[in-house]
Parts: sequence; C-alpha cells; structure tokens
Amino acid sequence: MSSIILRETTVKLSLSNAYLLTGRKTVMVDTGMPGEETKILRAAERAGVKANDISLILHTHAHVDHAGSTAALAKTLNVPTAVHHADEGMMRAGRMNDLNCLRLESRLILPLVNKPFPSVAPDVFVDETFDLSAFGVEG
Repeated sequence: MSSIILRETTVKLSLSNAYLLTGRKTVMVDTGMPGEETKILRAAERAGVKANDISLILHTHAHVDHAGSTAALAKTLNVPTAVHHADEGMMRAGRMNDLNCLRLESRLILPLVNKPFPSVAPDVFVDETFDLSAFGVEG
C-alpha cells in the first residue's frame, strides 16, 4: 500500500513535537507534556484542521513528553487513542517506566520528563501492520 498524506503539520512543543497527518481526515501524532493541549489545538486551527476532522491520537511511545496531553485532547476531541501494546502500562499508569540513563545528556533531561501525566486507557493497539486508512490517512 502506498502512503498518501496530503499534508503533515509539525507542532513544536516544549520538549518534543506533535504532528498532524492530514488526508481525508487528520491523525494527531503525540501530544507533548501535560497542559500543551491548547497549543496543539491552536496549531491545528491555524493549519486549517477542525477539531471534528481529527480521527485518532497516535503515540510514538508513552513517555510524558509524548503523551502528557492525551487525556485532555481525547476528552475534548472525543477520539480514540492508539499506542503500541508494549507502552500500554505507561499510558494506563500515567507515568513512565524507570529509565536507565547511560549518557550525561539523558541524566540531565530525566528530571524534566520523569513526571506523572493524566492516565489514559488506550483504545487501539498498533504494531508493524497497523493501517491508518480506517482513520482517514492512507498509510
């Protein structure tokens, strides 16, 4: 299957980015830290994406800087959330698993990202065969 995304919008956040993948509908990828939902929704609006165009919140992984605003956005948008099954526990617990920091850079950033976030029960689980076409994005 070919991947057809009509538009990709990057939303720069405090510690990470969120992305809007727009085809027939829009899939939101990652949600940043807790409290960044307004910034993401404003960016979507500026990109011409209406709230009712967003069909799914997809996560690259369930660390606080990628899933922190998911609970608020899922409630506001009334859309399902998706994550790999291996990250389900972190999403449900609202905290990251313990990290073993091997590099100085990782140890320095850990206090910024080792924070709780509002928990979410994922609706959809992704793997290497996951298809976004049911959510309006070919890929």
